[in-house]
Amino acid sequence: MWWIVVGGLILWVACAVPIAIIWGKAIARRDRADFEIRDQDWSAELARSIETETDPETEK
Repeated sequence: MWWIVVGGLILWVACAVPIAIIWGKAIARRDRADFEIRDQDWSAELARSIETETDPETEK
């Protein structure tokens, strides 16, 4: 009887680990894409602010 419980636990772990890995990779991919979009927006805003600070027409 105990071997049914142990076998069930082994089967559960054997299925849960790959599912967790796949799920984690999907979440990481989504977060990476979101971060890259925010990083590009931040870079563009920074470049715009630097251009406005160094633009001689705006210094008058």
